[in-house]
Amino acid sequence: MRMRARFDASHMLVATLVGVVLGVALPNRHVMPDDDARTLSVEPRANLAFPEKTMFGPYTCTADCSGHFAGWNWARENRLRDADQCRGSGSDSFFEGCMYFLKVTGRLRQEDYLQ
Repeated sequence: MRMRARFDASHMLVATLVGVVLGVALPNRHVMPDDDARTLSVEPRANLAFPEKTMFGPYTCTADCSGHFAGWNWARENRLRDADQCRGSGSDSFFEGCMYFLKVTGRLRQEDYLQ
């Protein structure tokens, strides 16, 4: 019986490695429930490297972060679940705010975040 358990564990490890190599997504991310996501807010913070700049999450604001706030709020109010819904606004800061909301709430896949 002990050998069988070790055999099963090794098969699971091999299956996981094969899945990673083939690019199969393994569902391990936590997605925040809509009710919790609707109450989530973010505040801009100082950029430690450049004190004259303000950060909105990982993004540097050009002025008052209003574009980032607009994208964040739009994604939150419309309960977005997909990065494609953030595209096409014409504003980089709006897009970044929208994508950051998806990232924080667990709705953004890693491959979407890197595009």
